[in-house]
Amino acid sequence: MKDQRREIVYSVTELMEIFNVSRRTIHRWIKKGLLKATKIGNEFRIPKKYYDEFIENITVVPDKK
Repeated sequence: MKDQRREIVYSVTELMEIFNVSRRTIHRWIKKGLLKATKIGNEFRIPKKYYDEFIENITVVPDKK
């Protein structure tokens, strides 16, 4: 019997809400290779494993004042 579990996959819109950033920012992260994604048609989808990698590797740089 085939495994019926489905992998969690995020849309760009969902990540915009999670991170409170613009669509452009998510697309920039994808283009820079910071966030891995799969393109289906014209839409990006981000599997949870790629989301988790992104979270683990995120670095916060304080503003220089």
